[in-house]
Amino acid sequence: MLWKRLSLTKKIFLTISLTAAMIVIIMAGLVALSMRDGFAKYLLQAEINRLDDLETALSRSYDPKTQGWPALDGPERAWISFVAENLGPEPERMRPAPEHAMPEARANAFDAEGFLPPPPERKAPPHLTERIVLLDQNRSVIAGTHQRGDQSVERAIYLSGQSNTSEPVGWIRLLAPMGAAGPPDTIFLRGQYKSLLIASLVALGLSLAVALFLARQFLTPIRELAAGSSRLASGEFTSRIAHNRHDELGRLMDDYNVLAQSLDHSERAERQWITDTSHELQTPLAILRAEIEALQDGVRKPNAENLGSLHASVMRLSALVRDINALSRTREGTPSLCLENVDLSTIIEEAICTAAEGLKSAEISISSHIDEDLILNCDQFRMRQVMDNLLENSKRYTSAKGHIGIKAGKTDSGVFIYIEDTAPCPPEDTIEHLFKRFYRVEQSRSREYGGSGLGLSICEAIIRAHGGEIKAQPSQSGGLKIIMTLPAN
Repeated sequence: MLWKRLSLTKKIFLTISLTAAMIVIIMAGLVALSMRDGFAKYLLQAEINRLDDLETALSRSYDPKTQGWPALDGPERAWISFVAENLGPEPERMRPAPEHAMPEARANAFDAEGFLPPPPERKAPPHLTERIVLLDQNRSVIAGTHQRGDQSVERAIYLSGQSNTSEPVGWIRLLAPMGAAGPPDTIFLRGQYKSLLIASLVALGLSLAVALFLARQFLTPIRELAAGSSRLASGEFTSRIAHNRHDELGRLMDDYNVLAQSLDHSERAERQWITDTSHELQTPLAILRAEIEALQDGVRKPNAENLGSLHASVMRLSALVRDINALSRTREGTPSLCLENVDLSTIIEEAICTAAEGLKSAEISISSHIDEDLILNCDQFRMRQVMDNLLENSKRYTSAKGHIGIKAGKTDSGVFIYIEDTAPCPPEDTIEHLFKRFYRVEQSRSREYGGSGLGLSICEAIIRAHGGEIKAQPSQSGGLKIIMTLPAN
């Protein structure tokens, strides 16, 4: 429960620091154990090198007939006496000792050449004799203690003149001393442990410093992301996070900036949508209000002509509301599509037949080149709506004596539809805006033609809902060319 209440900085710091502390402690413990064992082996090896005389004496006293040492099979004191009599002196320690590095009392003990004189020969101390064990060829104990310490070293015994040329006749085993080591050993190990402890503390301190640094490095961008998320939640979609990181947190900040930009764009688009919609509704409502007030004031008479004008204004208003409603449904992300396998060529032919009379009255000819059996999984009603809107758009913005051409065929993954008309053509820099809501080109897309400015937006929403693509470009005949591609499924 306490861990859950800690801040992220403390969690990261504690996790890294505790892990580092455990590693340092384990490594220090292993090094200390290895140092103690290694030093003990070193001392044993130094001691067993003193057993040259003992090994020689045992080699000479070996009885080949009994394959052993009968004289040593008796009481243990016989073995101890034998060891004490044949154990060599302690090795000489010939170490140079400058006077400036030694106390005055010890410096006076050195000879003229600066070396300690060799100590006098002396018998082995009791603790060494008690740790020497004699073994036979099979390493069975012949003389000495039967106990086996934690550490021991062995030395082979060969017959005189047969060293390293035959099997050993026995073994000398030297056991490590039981209990505490001597004062020199203790002083040495104590110094090594002290150095190891200092090194461990330094390593632990560095680990804690690095843990604190890393915790702060991780927390700073996370705090910035948290503050930015709070700003987004409060509606500040212009909020951005500046950074120069290239790691995962940097990519997360980039995603945050993209999200904030998308939300800002969506909010701007929503405000523009509301503004455009209210502006478009205001025009027919103003006309209706003016004409009704004129009828109320008696300025105009309620005859068939005036009533027809009112009816036309109502119909334009109704068409605008219908287009807005259709566009909102198709932009919800889940448009009501009734998908079925239909022949798209039939839908296009029917749309052409329906528009033929209107095109004829506008003095616009139409031709088509449509492949048969354009089977497509689509919403038949929605696709007919697209074709009707595009043909109506071409009729409205094509000059008299003009021409509309339609071409449809199969692709590797679906079908394509081209609709192109003759002049006029919108300015090239405005073509990419034609599918925006309420967008009109002043020269040729004016309200006098009666359009709501939503027809191409509705077409784009329907085509995208089917997984297709629609775009516009200038046609070779001087007008506008609409290109649609639709997947088969």
